Amino acid sequence: MVDNIGDIPTVTVTDASKSFEHTKSFDSAKSSESLKSGDTVKSSDTPKTPDATKSQDSDKTPDSPKLVETPTKQSETSKQSEGSKIDALKNRIQDKGKGAFKWKLKKTPKGSESPNSGGNSCEKCRQFEQESMTMKDDLSSVEEELEASRVVVSFLQKEIDQLQRQLNTRSELEKEDKKGVEEMLKIRDDNIVKLEHLLMMTKTEKESQVVSTQKIKNENEALQQQVKKLQDEIKEKEICITQQTKQTEELMKESHKGSHSQWYEDDGTTTTKVISDNFKKLEILNDMVHAYEMQNKFLSIEILELNELRQQSEKREKLLSMELAKQEAKYYKIMSKYLIILENLKKATQGDSGHKPEVVKQLLEEVLDSEFNFKGDFAYSQTNSPEYDMYGFARHAPSKDGDLLSVRASEMQRKSEELNTNIKEIDEKITHQHKWDNFMTGLDKKELQRSSELKALIRSGVPNEHKERIWSGCVNFYVGHRRKQLEPDHYQNLVAQVMNQKPNPEAKQIELDLLRTLPNNKYYMSLESEKIQKLRRVLLAFSWQCSSVGYCQGLNRLAAVALLFLNEEDAFWCLVAIVEYLLPQDYYSSAMVAAQTDQRVLKDLVQEKLPRLHAYLEKESIDLSLFTFNWFLTIFVDNVPPETFLRIWDSFLYEGSKVLFRFAVAFFKVAEDEIVSQKNNMAVNKYLQVMGEKMVNLNQIVQIAFHWLNPFPMRSVASKRQFHLQQVKAELAQLDALREAYRVSQAVAKQNQKEQEEEIAAEEKPEEKSSEIINSEDDD
Repeated sequence: MVDNIGDIPTVTVTDASKSFEHTKSFDSAKSSESLKSGDTVKSSDTPKTPDATKSQDSDKTPDSPKLVETPTKQSETSKQSEGSKIDALKNRIQDKGKGAFKWKLKKTPKGSESPNSGGNSCEKCRQFEQESMTMKDDLSSVEEELEASRVVVSFLQKEIDQLQRQLNTRSELEKEDKKGVEEMLKIRDDNIVKLEHLLMMTKTEKESQVVSTQKIKNENEALQQQVKKLQDEIKEKEICITQQTKQTEELMKESHKGSHSQWYEDDGTTTTKVISDNFKKLEILNDMVHAYEMQNKFLSIEILELNELRQQSEKREKLLSMELAKQEAKYYKIMSKYLIILENLKKATQGDSGHKPEVVKQLLEEVLDSEFNFKGDFAYSQTNSPEYDMYGFARHAPSKDGDLLSVRASEMQRKSEELNTNIKEIDEKITHQHKWDNFMTGLDKKELQRSSELKALIRSGVPNEHKERIWSGCVNFYVGHRRKQLEPDHYQNLVAQVMNQKPNPEAKQIELDLLRTLPNNKYYMSLESEKIQKLRRVLLAFSWQCSSVGYCQGLNRLAAVALLFLNEEDAFWCLVAIVEYLLPQDYYSSAMVAAQTDQRVLKDLVQEKLPRLHAYLEKESIDLSLFTFNWFLTIFVDNVPPETFLRIWDSFLYEGSKVLFRFAVAFFKVAEDEIVSQKNNMAVNKYLQVMGEKMVNLNQIVQIAFHWLNPFPMRSVASKRQFHLQQVKAELAQLDALREAYRVSQAVAKQNQKEQEEEIAAEEKPEEKSSEIINSEDDD
């Protein structure tokens, strides 16, 4: 029942129950009548009053929102009149439905004969079938209209509930006093806060479930790949068993055939003896086969047990290694705090004669000695060697930031964070290793091809054992066609030709830069080392082949990093690919036009992606190219940890120079807060000089570079490059013009000065002659 109170419809529970009962009886009668006659009530005959539609919906959609019970002040007469309206409406619909049914029946004569009583039976059957099909079509259309009406009714019911709730709230607010209203609002606010917190918790749980689902999916993929591999092995074993079975059957047939042929050739006694001997041998062979089968089963069981023991041992070793890693991380964290405390104590005792600075100094020496003598030795730690890492780089490289004590404290803190990160990500690393192993198994001896799978794997990092194959494959993307056109021993001929030439300025510069290439790497510390010899040959061969570039400082580092994983010839072609294909033209020319252009592009990208940092740098008048120019020239080898720049090299060799902008912006994103927190211009410059050394959180950097920065289209980078390239060329041309004008002005000035000197000399000569004449007259 709908009441008009303040132009807002309200529904009471009493009237809704009445409507529910009337509608239920009406619907049951209508459905039974439709099933008997095959006819349906069309939607045009259905009354479209709000009460009727709402009562139908309350019966046929039990999941619709419940009506709110509100006190109403209606009289019994109004309820009875409303109920009578609904009864009249029900009778009207039933009469219309019966009328429609009777109309349908009038099409068929009442005195129709049975199907077997005349020639018109088939025609009558066809008429019944047509009428039946018509009724079914009407029924389906009415059902569709009924479903649409239910949706409309559900929507209207929702609107009525909302208006009912607003009216209830209004009536409650009118009844309550100010204090009650405040209490009611307070309770409602508390409920809202609880629901918001519940929503946040639900979202968090959903995110965790998504992560766990993805993890399970990855594990499932790895297990499926292992199952596939095992199935392939089983198929191969089945093929071998089938072949051996066929061979055994053939041998048995041949033995039977030989015995039967000999039966007819020899005498009776001889043939009988041969046959018996062959059967004895066959029995012996069968016994041996049976014994071997039993032995094979026994060995298989033993292998399974040993495999299970090995897995348990590996699991136990993994748990112990993780526990040891946690203890080492805790040790480094405590030692870092201890060093900081001792440093503060040292500063405090410098001006206080009551304390003993010798004791503090002795404690510091003991801590530093113990830190050098400590040696980690497990899978999750990268501190297996106290001096060099797996790539040959020194672990305790001299730092430009702070004294020895603060450097050791920061180093220990970094090690602690690194170990904790490795422990958390060990499962992901194992899954990542499995994916790479499966990919390399599928690759086998085929050439590397570009694919989305390979791109995703390379972005997640190439394992060290696969770097040679992947790097050389990526290099061949660019120079493979060129190598095929040249002779197989092209590089060897080039080296022989270069070695026979006289020393030139480029060769002298290469010799000077050899020991300055990677000064903190043990493979490049001596002129007699093997890597130095290879580096010399690669650089000389490159300067001879790429005469337009020759040799430029920075190329030595590119070749040295390539030689860490590639053979000498592949390292040479890697250098060719970087200079001539991966980086823009004129990157290593005398003017370095392309390199200067990229620095301006990077500035635009920092302004676009990191506006807060760009505004701060502009305010402090900081030129980023002073710190990032070497990053681009050396592909981040300069002043960046090895693990980080090797990850950059993985993606750079596959995707090209756009990766350099991704990681440069990612570096500044990671360090943005620390840069902005610096107090003045000098502090910012000092921090930017060592910022690359702090880029150790690879997962964070990669996440920013390949996800946070998106969209990062190459079209945008190319257009920025083109724009700034024109500007740089125009500025260089203007600078050349100024230099030429200055040179001409200097030449004119020298010419004028020379003419003036000649005029002065010409004026002085007559005076000298006259003085000589006077002197000669005096002598006379």
